[in-house]
Amino acid sequence: MAVGYLRQEVAPLLESWYDEATGRDLLAAIAELQLDVRWMAYDAGSHTLAQHYMRHALRLAHAAGNRLLGGRVLGAMSHQALHLQRVTLALDLTRAAMHGTARVATPKATAMLAAMEACAHAAAHDELACTAALAKAEIALGQSSDGDDDPAWLDFDEGGLSGHAARAFRDLQLPAPAEQHATRSIALCRADHGRTHAQRQAILATVCLQRGDLDQAATIGTQIVAEGWKLQSHHVYGEVATILRGVQTNPSRTTAAFTEQARELLTARTARPPKATT
Repeated sequence: MAVGYLRQEVAPLLESWYDEATGRDLLAAIAELQLDVRWMAYDAGSHTLAQHYMRHALRLAHAAGNRLLGGRVLGAMSHQALHLQRVTLALDLTRAAMHGTARVATPKATAMLAAMEACAHAAAHDELACTAALAKAEIALGQSSDGDDDPAWLDFDEGGLSGHAARAFRDLQLPAPAEQHATRSIALCRADHGRTHAQRQAILATVCLQRGDLDQAATIGTQIVAEGWKLQSHHVYGEVATILRGVQTNPSRTTAAFTEQARELLTARTARPPKATT
């Protein structure tokens, strides 16, 4: 539906003439919409389509002269690169985002990009750089206020910072701080953010796997499965599959119950992946 709207309603707008201010605003609005479509494609597991719309969004943000939005797009590209285990690319993208927005970033934007950078450093197993980036993010977020000129799409908050920190410490194989931040990120998650809630729970479950507490990982995994039936998210299904592989190393009554439910969800929802189309 979103792709159809872009084709039929939005694309014709680019063929018209506008004054400079209106044209820039229109380009930025379309870039935001294409970034949203990118997240949809990414969540559906269509990574090639997601990259297609990210490139378009980046070009439009540049044409609009909106460096902050361009930084957001680069941050999203880094997120996908990490998911695809392209760590060097993820680092390059976060650095480009930080450099490109240095003069225009609000404190909240700085915090968001620094948190993304921390995750990239963690994936590269650079604990010192990771903790420095997290500290920068925490300081910047503490300096933000409601009076800042933040764009509507910038909703990064304390829960988001905790979620990024949890992921970073998990990837650094530091389960104690990872569990602390994961628990807090789940508590701060908004009620209408089902995918985010499931993903933060998945981080906590994988931390439990690191600690060797397979039953607790399975218990949390069962909660994710229950939420997974309400979602259409191949990203969440991938997290369920990761937990499933982890708990199968030492079967118990708890892990057996989760295994059965997880297999049922994955069989029903991943048998036919969605087709990518531009």
